[in-house]
Amino acid sequence: MKETTSLENNKSSPKNPKQPIRLRLKRWFFGLGKEFSRVTWMHYVDVIKIFITVIIICAIISVIFLGIDSLYFSLGKK
Repeated sequence: MKETTSLENNKSSPKNPKQPIRLRLKRWFFGLGKEFSRVTWMHYVDVIKIFITVIIICAIISVIFLGIDSLYFSLGKK
């Protein structure tokens, strides 16, 4: 008597045969549209505030690195 292993029992045959790419893309875009409708988007004013904050922080960090780089460059020239 042959014993079957769990791997042999779990062989899954595809439930759905492979669908045409056109149908799969249509379903994907439909699902994408549904997800976008569920997303809670930030208000325009909040996005602008965060954008300006990020730009200011990047500018401050850039100035700090520029100062450190200039200091090391001037010390290396001597």
